[in-house]
Amino acid sequence: MPKKILLIISLIIASPLAQAATNCAAVTEIPSTECEILITLYNTTGGDNWTDNTGWNVTNTPCSWYGVICNGGHVEKLDLSYNQLSGTIPAELGQLSYLENLTLTDNQLSGTIPPELGQLSNLRKLTMHYNQLSGTIPPELGQLSNLESLWLADNQLSGTIPPELGQLSNLESLWLTVNELSGTIPPELGNLRRLQALYLYGNKLSGIPAELGNLGRLKELSLHSNRLSGSIPAELGNLSRLTSLELANNQLTGSIPPELGNLSNLTKLHLGDNRLTGSIPPELGNLSNLESLSLKYNELCGNIPLSLMNLTKILEPNPNQNPNLNLEDNHLTASSSELIAWLDKLNPDWASTQSSCPKPDCTVIGECENIDIGDAAAIIIAGGGSDDDNSLWDTTTATSNYIYKMLHKRGFGHEQIDYLSPQSYGDFDGDGLDDDIVDIPTTPRDLKVEDVREVFTRAKNRGKLNQPLYVFFNDHGTESRFVIAENTYLEVQDFKAILDDYQNETGNQLALVIDACYSGVLLEKLTAPNRAIISSTGDGLAYFDRSSKQGFSRFFAKGLLKGMNFYEAFGSARNEQTKLVNSISIDFEQNPQWHDGTTNGQWLQDIFINGDFTVGDITLTVWAITPSNQELSADGTLPLMAKISLAQGTVEKAWALLKPPKINFVLDSYGTPILSFPRLKLSPTQEENVWASTWGDAVYNGEYEIIFYAQDNQGNIASSEAITINVIGGVESPEASSVQIEVEKENYNLGVPFQARLIEELPWGYDLYVAVVMPDGNFLALTKKNEFAPINSVAKWDKIRKPHTPVMLLDLTLPDNLPIGEYCLYGILSPENESVWETVDSWEWTWRCFEVQK
Repeated sequence: MPKKILLIISLIIASPLAQAATNCAAVTEIPSTECEILITLYNTTGGDNWTDNTGWNVTNTPCSWYGVICNGGHVEKLDLSYNQLSGTIPAELGQLSYLENLTLTDNQLSGTIPPELGQLSNLRKLTMHYNQLSGTIPPELGQLSNLESLWLADNQLSGTIPPELGQLSNLESLWLTVNELSGTIPPELGNLRRLQALYLYGNKLSGIPAELGNLGRLKELSLHSNRLSGSIPAELGNLSRLTSLELANNQLTGSIPPELGNLSNLTKLHLGDNRLTGSIPPELGNLSNLESLSLKYNELCGNIPLSLMNLTKILEPNPNQNPNLNLEDNHLTASSSELIAWLDKLNPDWASTQSSCPKPDCTVIGECENIDIGDAAAIIIAGGGSDDDNSLWDTTTATSNYIYKMLHKRGFGHEQIDYLSPQSYGDFDGDGLDDDIVDIPTTPRDLKVEDVREVFTRAKNRGKLNQPLYVFFNDHGTESRFVIAENTYLEVQDFKAILDDYQNETGNQLALVIDACYSGVLLEKLTAPNRAIISSTGDGLAYFDRSSKQGFSRFFAKGLLKGMNFYEAFGSARNEQTKLVNSISIDFEQNPQWHDGTTNGQWLQDIFINGDFTVGDITLTVWAITPSNQELSADGTLPLMAKISLAQGTVEKAWALLKPPKINFVLDSYGTPILSFPRLKLSPTQEENVWASTWGDAVYNGEYEIIFYAQDNQGNIASSEAITINVIGGVESPEASSVQIEVEKENYNLGVPFQARLIEELPWGYDLYVAVVMPDGNFLALTKKNEFAPINSVAKWDKIRKPHTPVMLLDLTLPDNLPIGEYCLYGILSPENESVWETVDSWEWTWRCFEVQK
């Protein structure tokens, strides 16, 4: 086999596609321009791969094509929902001037929403939810004066809500939920006098404008799971037709407006998971139609009003359901025995979760910087390098930022933390902005050994401390050195000399936490008096869940944040890491180590980060609602549901991690295991605190382990206990990962049809490259069906991948001008997020050659 084969990673033949059969010039049902726009839509959204493309690009009768409805000689309705459209939405759709209904729901569309859609002056319905659209909402959509429904939910839209949407005077329903929208809710939305449903939950919005109280026809208002701050506008009490008001899981403060008692049609009022204070207004007892009331996880104080007993439609919950009256985790009391009996009947747990009205102190999140911690210092080293070849960098920086947050929340000022990172950017508080926390180097570059020496020199200049110097070292490691950057190493004996020098000059104690492969071996070589060391593993590898940025030091910092001592945090992190490692389908153990010069860890038990106080209530909890130990047919679907509880802040995102019966053991170029499992994004549901998705692409038989995750706006991550689902009726897992290429023949003539398919097995942890080597030795990488990167350019396969499922690589006619000779088609599985040329020894790959002749 020629050497060039080993240097190529992806394949395909540059060739024009077969000519479309539709001749728009011959179309008589609609203008030829409208026909051409439909063909453009077909070509830009992968029409050949649609679930149903009946008639498209085949016949000259576009009004009979699937999803197309015409009226009066023009396209009036275009409904291609649930049809596997991919790619981008063409701007030309804005020229279908007679269009009244454009429905592209539940596809894989990406890219931005074309502003040209604002030209569709007759449009009454625009629905594009459940896609992967990004960018901002075009303000031009505010020109759609006849629009009645605008549904853009469950995408990746960012930026602010355009105030121009307030011009949609006929709008009745606005759904922008589960995106990345930020900024304030525009007060101009208060001009939508015909609006009946406003759903904005699951974003990053801030502030509720009082103008929403002008929406006299509004029946449903759902703003939960955002970053709404400030008070609840009393003007919401004007919404006399409102049946559902959901403001839960935000950062709202102030008291509950008594004006909400005017909402006589209200059946659901959810204000839980905020920071509301004051007492429960007795006016809420006027809500005679109320069926569900949630005020949980606030700071409400005082006696519960007797008037709540007027809420006779609030029923006792069924088993395993949330209570319909939830006052948990406040500071409430009840003085009437009759009221207590009524409350106990609806929710027996309400009283046990109440506490005394709080007094202001420094343990509340956000106020810990007021603690006088005296002389203290900490060092964070984010090693390994930020170059593209370091697939662990995202996890390293996320963990290091979390450690910074932990120190800050426990009273450390910015000037007391030295942070080494090859990147200048650092966001520890989760607001998406640079917090200017990186100290060395001052401009982005790879770390050097001299940087480590410099940071300890800075620490020496601080002099005597009143607690140990805390050092957190996140890095790649070997048995004798740290890999602080690509081709840059810190030998263990040199690091020990740096630590020894610091302690000899200052007399300070030192607590060191190392998270790296072989860190237990490094620990043994770094011990010294007055030095406590914790390592993430023993004499082997350290594992990280890269999808959720979890690992030992993240678990350890989480325990310290809660107020655990080092010994307790070590035990908690070891247990969490064991759960992570046990979920891997290989025979492997990770054994964290500690050393403090005692036999029972007594010194570690005495070390806290700035004392043993608890930092507020940051509890983020995830429970699996989907029952465990079910059977699922490989061709069936399973609802995945989890309940997420958060005492303060907002839930930013949630997902389910699916761990198949078998995966390959994949190492990156640093020798660190790659943990990469399929995951499903969860979305908020109408049921408070419940997030859900649907799993429907199981392939292999056997037990799948599913763990639900959630992340809040502070970067905290929590997970549920695992559930197991037994898949039947699929295929048996192969012994190892592999890739196959299917080509029908060994010899082809010019001008004949050609097809090639590829099948992957156990692809998790790998990127896929497909390429064709041409007779002259050059190659072309395939990015998706019939689409190629520039000649001799490396590019990944960019389409959705599914194991054991043939995917079409090429489906075309070999052009008459194609050079004759031998073509070789390669399929390569290369370790995920690694330079393909650096991991040749780790490839799983195959090839198929064929001859092209005249």
